[in-house]
Amino acid sequence: MEIWLDSSDLNDATYFDAIGLINGITTNPKILANSQGSPLTTLQKLLAVNQQPICVQVTAIHTDAIIAQARHLRAISHRFIIKIQANECGFKAMKELVNENIPVLSTAVFTAGQVLTSCKLNVDYIAPYLNHIKQSNQDWQKETQRMADIVDSFNCKSKLMMASIKSIDDIYYSMDIGAQAVTAPSDVLRAFSEEPAQTSDALKIFSDNWATVEDDLFGHQFTTHASGC
Repeated sequence: MEIWLDSSDLNDATYFDAIGLINGITTNPKILANSQGSPLTTLQKLLAVNQQPICVQVTAIHTDAIIAQARHLRAISHRFIIKIQANECGFKAMKELVNENIPVLSTAVFTAGQVLTSCKLNVDYIAPYLNHIKQSNQDWQKETQRMADIVDSFNCKSKLMMASIKSIDDIYYSMDIGAQAVTAPSDVLRAFSEEPAQTSDALKIFSDNWATVEDDLFGHQFTTHASGC
C-alpha cells in the first residue's frame, strides 16, 4: 500500500521522506492557505525538500478553467499530480487531461458512483473522504467496500487513495478493503515510526549485554554513544 502525507509542513515532509515512509505528499487549498508563505512558495519548498510527487488541487469550478489551471500547475513541475473535484465539470476536465497524459487525482469523492466514473476515465488516483463518508452514510462500510470492488473489477489503472484519515485504524481498514493508497496527516503517520516501550526495553537489554564485547567486533571507529539518529 502507498502511504502519502497530507500536509504542507516542511518539517513533516523532510522527516517522513528521510525515514522512507511516504510515497508522496497531498495538499489542498485549505492546507496551502494555512501554511506560512504563499501557496506557490510553499509548493516550491516542498519540491526542494523531498523527491516524491505532490498532489495539488485546482480551484476553478468550470471545465475550461480547470484544464487551464491543471496545465499551468504541470508547467511548474512535472512532479505535480492534479487534484480535480469529482463532479460533471471536473469529469469533463479529467477526460481531457488524461488524454494529454497529465496525472489526475479525482477528489471530494463520497459515493461509489463517483468512483465508477473516475475509474472509467482512467485517472491515476481516486480519493474517497473516509471519515466524511462515515458521518454521512449509515452503510459506510458497504459503500467503501463497493468503491474498492469497483476499482478491482474494472481493472483500471486508478488507485483508490483513502483520504480524510483520522487514525491508524482508518489506515488498517483501508488496507482491509483493498485500497491501494492512503493519505493521512502527520500526527497519524508519526505513530508508525514512534518507538514503543517494548522496543526501548528490548534495546536496553541488548545494549547492556553488548557493552562488554562491542569493541571486539566493531572496534572503536564504529562505536558511538551519541543520542538521536
